[in-house]
Amino acid sequence: MKPILHGQQLRIGYGSQTVAGPFDVSLQAGELVGLLGRNGSGKSTLLRTLAGLQDAVGGTIYLGDQPLDELSAQELATHLSVVLTNPPPTGPLSVRELVALGRYPYTGWLGRLSAEDHRHVQQALELTGTERWAKLPVDQLSDGERQKVMIARAVAQDTPLVLLDEPTAHLDLINRVEIMRLLRRLAHETHKAMFLSCHELDLALQTCDRLALLLPDGSLHVDAPEALILNGTFERAFVADAHHIEFDRQRGTFNVRETTGQRIRITGEATTVYWTRKALERIGFQINNEARGIPEVQCDSWLHWTLRNPDGTTEEFAELQKLLSHLQPDRHEKRNT
Repeated sequence: MKPILHGQQLRIGYGSQTVAGPFDVSLQAGELVGLLGRNGSGKSTLLRTLAGLQDAVGGTIYLGDQPLDELSAQELATHLSVVLTNPPPTGPLSVRELVALGRYPYTGWLGRLSAEDHRHVQQALELTGTERWAKLPVDQLSDGERQKVMIARAVAQDTPLVLLDEPTAHLDLINRVEIMRLLRRLAHETHKAMFLSCHELDLALQTCDRLALLLPDGSLHVDAPEALILNGTFERAFVADAHHIEFDRQRGTFNVRETTGQRIRITGEATTVYWTRKALERIGFQINNEARGIPEVQCDSWLHWTLRNPDGTTEEFAELQKLLSHLQPDRHEKRNT
């Protein structure tokens, strides 16, 4: 399948200064691709370059068969739409009026909406679940609701490619989840290519069809999320030169810890073991279920913990915090002095 966008030997940056590259990148119809990387790696620069908002330092970007830099602003607006981190002021516009602004590439100088334009606006409102706010002033909406309206505007623009710069920034957890699920559904249902930068590793792993990782060395790696975990790209992207941070390939999460060198075994009911393990690792313990002669925590499904000491004695705990305080008495004493 021919890509919606393809960049060849692309170098991004400012003026003659390269921030990242050279690399190739392509985006296919019907997929959600998340762009991840450390601060300063060039995520926003890459998005702005792909959107034609700034020039590439080197290489060529194609939208279909046409080089991006050969398209007029009007032509470009029919190929891609952009949702920025900070949306422009909306003033007294209603939700429907703001979404209708997405039709500007097709309305001509007078800006009059045809029946076809109205159809696209209504469809965008329905697809994004924003129709119920259609008559409300945009400035009365919450941040999460307003972000959905900005996405609806991009959908109404009816371009094969949508670029989004950190669409979940400044949103709470529920709204971040809703936005990511919405983008995934839109990509699959409308067959658009959706490319977004974000910092939401956990959500990106669960919702994106592919991830694009910008590494500190300026290279770009694009693959299925699981493949990037298995081949160690996540460690290279985020953990290099960082202290007390390691990526857990089994759970797809970053662990931030300062180990004390103490080892402990943990067994029992799976859910309780999972959260007890995280708590023990957080306070510096290393989990080693193969070792002998070290303390062992037995987790029961009814939230009861038994600590088996190396000398054969046992201690019972009905609260996780009491177990943790017992295992780190020095810290507990300092907290109460």
